[in-house]
Amino acid sequence: MPSIMRGTTDNAPGNTVGDMNNSRTRQPPCNTTTDGLLLPVPDADGLPFWEFAARGELRIQACADCRELRFPPRPCCPHCQSFDSEWRRMSGRGRIWSYVLPHPPLLPAYAELAPYNVILVALADAPGIRLVGNLVTARDAPPQLRRPVPAAHRRSRQGRLRRARGGRRRAALGPGGGVSVRSEVRADGVALVTLDRPERHNAIDLEMAGQLRDVWQAFRLDDTVRAVVLTGAGDRAFCTGIDRSAQVPQPHSPYSTDDPLLTVGPKAADLWKPVIAAVGGMACGGAFYLLGEAEFVVASEDASFFDPHTSYGMVSAYESLYMAQLMPFGEAARLALMGTAERLSARRAYEIGLVSELTPPGEATDAALRAAATIAAWPTEPVQGTVRALWAARQAAQAHALALAPPPHRPRQPAT
Repeated sequence: MPSIMRGTTDNAPGNTVGDMNNSRTRQPPCNTTTDGLLLPVPDADGLPFWEFAARGELRIQACADCRELRFPPRPCCPHCQSFDSEWRRMSGRGRIWSYVLPHPPLLPAYAELAPYNVILVALADAPGIRLVGNLVTARDAPPQLRRPVPAAHRRSRQGRLRRARGGRRRAALGPGGGVSVRSEVRADGVALVTLDRPERHNAIDLEMAGQLRDVWQAFRLDDTVRAVVLTGAGDRAFCTGIDRSAQVPQPHSPYSTDDPLLTVGPKAADLWKPVIAAVGGMACGGAFYLLGEAEFVVASEDASFFDPHTSYGMVSAYESLYMAQLMPFGEAARLALMGTAERLSARRAYEIGLVSELTPPGEATDAALRAAATIAAWPTEPVQGTVRALWAARQAAQAHALALAPPPHRPRQPAT
């Protein structure tokens, strides 16, 4: 009888080849069967892996742009920094790379199974991808290194997997239809601006950057607009910064760099009507240009914040500058320096003051609209004057910091 490698119910995601749930809040409590065995508690990035496993399929996340496989699942490709991903079906064949035989049981419920094996399997389709499982047809004999094993999936007696607390609902995302920034002026004087590239996680390309500038300029002259809410389409991301596929022309000089994100915010357009950011899903990297020019941030519990620059050999300059003005210095430094290794959860962002209101998933925009409607009901000139006064308190320091901030990373030129 052939050996079978099973990797579903006895190993929670946080115990498989490294935990990529980068929230700084406490991990969700373990989910267990009625007899005390551990069940997976998937996060939003890893949930498809378990959904496919429940159907008897072994699928691994792959970058939709450069096609490289990656595991554990994560939002950004470590090779090309793309946020577009797909799930590629594997054959389910592999070889045992390593194993352990725990004798003291992990939990009391495992006492009858001890000693049991835990194996690390290198996939035949992708030897660099290694999964944790159990060799279920050889319980009484130690596993043999490099032994070929096929995958098998067993549904637990508990049934369906439980989502991690705050896990996002996954939805099919469609294209933005050519217009990447949608705006709607409501009867209460609030304009709703939506970054509408959900298929690219609302990343900013040159077209979107231009449309944002046009929207802010139009609102300056539109007296019917007295407050603004800025949000992102879809439930995966508010914005993930600059689109990595965008081609940004640069001057032929080592002393100057053109950054298209410096002009995407409302204050860069001299707009002093209050702007509230409504964040759901990821907000990372260049999204901080927009958050940094909002009056305050409303976020849903499924929101997360991180800065990938240092992970990919880039300077986090303006992003760090903006965040350092919105949260304690140590928190801003940790956010910038930890890169993709850690995400700031919405709950922690609320605790340190980056987020002013926390809502259930999917409700951040409605909450921001309610706050904006209240502000829009007051006389607009005093409101704009108050916004201007608030920003005067920080703009002098900001202008000096922007002048001193190092430019974005440029590849080194070979010595001649």
